[in-house]
Amino acid sequence: MFVHGFDPLSGVIWVRGIALGPQGERELRLILDTGTPVTVLNTAAADDRGDSARMATERTHLIGVDGVQAGYRLSRDRLDVLGFSIDGCGLLCHDFDDRLNVHGLIGMDPLAGRLVTIDGLQGLLTVEP
Repeated sequence: MFVHGFDPLSGVIWVRGIALGPQGERELRLILDTGTPVTVLNTAAADDRGDSARMATERTHLIGVDGVQAGYRLSRDRLDVLGFSIDGCGLLCHDFDDRLNVHGLIGMDPLAGRLVTIDGLQGLLTVEP
């Protein structure tokens, strides 16, 4: 079981992740976003880590409040997040506003089949297999 404290007054649940790919392990500063269906990496964070659109396995599009945004999918050997590992995962890469200071969003895809509890009173996130 993964238990993670957060500040319930901040409105954001920050979590740490590690992506393993061709350049080795990369630490990520992520936000848990249960309104996002898939996990998304900021293209600037991908570029800073030596990844690029040239390494993409496919082109992607996300539809958000600002309209349609083009991006790409990177294949990672492993993503460690929320206390477990996901082997052979794909991360979508799209542009984020630099003022957010975030490497990406953890979407609902790694949460499928798991019990997730967000305690907004105590500031605890619990993820069970």
